[in-house]
Amino acid sequence: MPVAAGGNIRSIGDAKKIFDSGADKIVLNTPIFKMPELVKELVNLFGSQSVVGSIDYKKENDKTFVFTNKGGENTNLSVKEAVELAESLGVGEIYLNSIDKDGTGMGYDIETIKETKKYSKVPIIAAGGVGKFEHFLEGIEKTNADAFATANLFYFMADSLAKARKFLKERGVELAEWEYGFKTNKIGLFLTARVSSSRLPKKMLLEINGKPALWYLIQRMKNVQKANLKIVCTTTEKGDDEIEKIAKDNGFICFRGDVEDVLLRYLKAASFYGVEFFVNVDGDDLFCSTEYVDKIIESYQSSKADYIYVSGLPLGGSPIGVKVEALREVCNLKMEKDTQGWGKYFKESGLFNCLKLEAEENLRRENYRMTLDYEEDYEFFKRVILSLGLENLSLEKIIKFLDENPKIVEINQKVNEKYWERFNREHKKFKLKEG
Repeated sequence: MPVAAGGNIRSIGDAKKIFDSGADKIVLNTPIFKMPELVKELVNLFGSQSVVGSIDYKKENDKTFVFTNKGGENTNLSVKEAVELAESLGVGEIYLNSIDKDGTGMGYDIETIKETKKYSKVPIIAAGGVGKFEHFLEGIEKTNADAFATANLFYFMADSLAKARKFLKERGVELAEWEYGFKTNKIGLFLTARVSSSRLPKKMLLEINGKPALWYLIQRMKNVQKANLKIVCTTTEKGDDEIEKIAKDNGFICFRGDVEDVLLRYLKAASFYGVEFFVNVDGDDLFCSTEYVDKIIESYQSSKADYIYVSGLPLGGSPIGVKVEALREVCNLKMEKDTQGWGKYFKESGLFNCLKLEAEENLRRENYRMTLDYEEDYEFFKRVILSLGLENLSLEKIIKFLDENPKIVEINQKVNEKYWERFNREHKKFKLKEG
């Protein structure tokens, strides 16, 4: 369940403290109306999915206005004007709160919620006025709001969350199943991609037959059948706006998180979208096996292992599966900020249940190199893609083609030694906190 926090956010530093404390989102009210440039900066830094715009409104002299400063200052904007302003600044959600209804226990402001949903371009969280479980049902049945919030009902009634869920489920409302506070019905596919690269600049954007390299990976991963959510995990750096555009243009979700700490980026994405297990495919690995993504998910569903990997596939052909509960433990224990080469935390710490899958014999080509890290790799991918075409890019067909064309295999073989030297030098050691 994503955690949101707000109040007195007046700088990037204020927001960072909240995120560093473990929040998944920040909630902004006053800055929307008095510090719009700050809101834009926060969206650019942390991603729109992490910024919620709070719109507090009430009637005054028979007109409805939006207020700020804890409801004490009239902005003289209508709800529609305020929502459109917040959306123009890039917020990812609107928390719509009726000050008049708040604390009354008389139910939601149904008409305003319905009207706001007609023009809003982002999800609406309706708030203010819940006094009994029936008010949730009324909101669901009479408006198209994306979520419904309450405070007093949960504060002052014992086991009220469980009772509210039971009440709604008995009346036919579909709710996600939960365990230990997290949704348990979400399996994710996380693609890791960013523009910044020291060895091959902007490698994710390098074109092959008029399309960026990342495009080919996304198209191939559309064949994965068993993942509920397919997410490109990139950073909050401005340059990765291009990564976000490619992801969204091709039907994938984009999550933007920590620049250096890729594990924290995964954890934030998993928390935000309610994922309990995900399969990771590195953006460099354009030919990663889609078949083994599904096999890893199947293996998790039967084993509940913390970490699942495949032995025997070409370098760049192997996806990795991670249980979010185990990832959270690693993030709590690790001492490094830069977590590239992160498999070591699971495989070498002795703390986790790791499961190894053996690749099928016809796919066992550990000497083949299929990862985009050097200019020679780029030439390799171009030759294969231009020869086979997108429709023939299953790992099995790629390996068959390479078996028949050994000269293409040789294109990037010489970079393997320096690749592994660098990898072992930079990523071999790790430290975990004691206890």
